[in-house]
Amino acid sequence: MKPSIALLSGNVPPVVCGIGDYSTRLAEELRKIGYPVRLYSREQGVVPETDTVRTPAPRLDKAGITVFLARLTEDRPGVLHLQYEVDSYDNNGLALFRLAVGARRIGASLVTTFHALDGPRLWGRFHRLALIAGLIGSRDIVVCSKRQHDALAKLPGVGAKTHLIPVGSTVPVTGKRSIRAPGEPLHLVYFGFVWRGRNLETCVRALAAVNEQTAAVLTIAGAIKDDSYRREVESLTESLGVRDKVTFTGDIPAAALSQILTDADIALLPFASGVSTGRSTFVATLEHGLPAVTMATPGNRIPEFVNGENMLYVSPADTDGFIRETLRLATDTALRRSIADNTATLARHFSWQEIAQKTANLPSYRG
Repeated sequence: MKPSIALLSGNVPPVVCGIGDYSTRLAEELRKIGYPVRLYSREQGVVPETDTVRTPAPRLDKAGITVFLARLTEDRPGVLHLQYEVDSYDNNGLALFRLAVGARRIGASLVTTFHALDGPRLWGRFHRLALIAGLIGSRDIVVCSKRQHDALAKLPGVGAKTHLIPVGSTVPVTGKRSIRAPGEPLHLVYFGFVWRGRNLETCVRALAAVNEQTAAVLTIAGAIKDDSYRREVESLTESLGVRDKVTFTGDIPAAALSQILTDADIALLPFASGVSTGRSTFVATLEHGLPAVTMATPGNRIPEFVNGENMLYVSPADTDGFIRETLRLATDTALRRSIADNTATLARHFSWQEIAQKTANLPSYRG
């Protein structure tokens, strides 16, 4: 008999949050293979409670976690699977400790998926120490990138229970390619949050370089998390003479985002820590058949990432190389088509069916 699963995420839809989308998709796929799954999340006024969604408290602070654990004690799940990222847990450094102790008390196996360890901000010392509770108290640990996996694999008592499971796309493919009139510009797209550290300046410089050879526009698709940074990027577009060729969408519905990705010709993804199996934005471009120019590091590359076959990448330090590769892809139709044709094979590595099956193979899920 398969154990009942409680997935605890700081957010779930309709709250805008990649981890909330991830948790919802994972729950759907696990149910398809026979697991009883409930989502637990913060009560934020827009998330209704249902048979499969619980919202015990508005915060995951000390008082809120007490309420969450009381609700979990009533439901008695066999597995408590935390989808953990510091912001969505209210920056509560002791959350992992309290949840680890609570899981033991109710007799649930604790699984912790650590998200965003490759994020743009350094984690404070106190919070790094607090992570020890999750590392020690979890029966299984899930990470989403090779670099995270390799780092934890070196820790005694932790490496053997650490598993690398990729993320999947949270943008269903619903768009249909628009008919282009002759002479329309090439469509470049950046997909992701707009905040400092996302290298949007490099995307704008790449757009300017492409326009010296052929007409092109750039759509920056994603929620704006730092408006001062957006203004800086806009100032750069003006100084480079491409202001009228750049559009910021802000946060938009998944269907509208899918349409933008479907209509795009090239994805620009200059990840500062390198493309990895933990980049849901990259996976979304793959599923939409987009050839991507990105950045890669040895620590995060997997054998399936093949430069020149299913993507083009340079070192994160090589911004000139990123611009050069963007220009090469923009002016070489055959290369664009070849890389786009190979994205479907790579996308299968990130299918939700594959992710759910790898999750179901965790020792905790097997009972």
